[in-house]
Amino acid sequence: MKNLKIKIIPQLKDNYSFIIFDIKSSFAIIIDPAEFLDHINFLKKNNLVLHSIFVTHHHKDHTAGVLKLGEHYPKAFVYSP
Repeated sequence: MKNLKIKIIPQLKDNYSFIIFDIKSSFAIIIDPAEFLDHINFLKKNNLVLHSIFVTHHHKDHTAGVLKLGEHYPKAFVYSP
């Protein structure tokens, strides 16, 4: 667990998304991306590979960034209820 890190990404005016990443493998997951640009910038800056996107529920403030992230990382899996 010491290799796992969490980056909190503020989004919109009142929301957050999370990037959980392993510093050893460089794999990352994103939880509830309402936006995408800050996520992409963080992933690139830290040489991370987006493995998966997790969506906790269907509201746009948790899903709006999924399509753009998928365009940049087409091999990433998307998990959603």
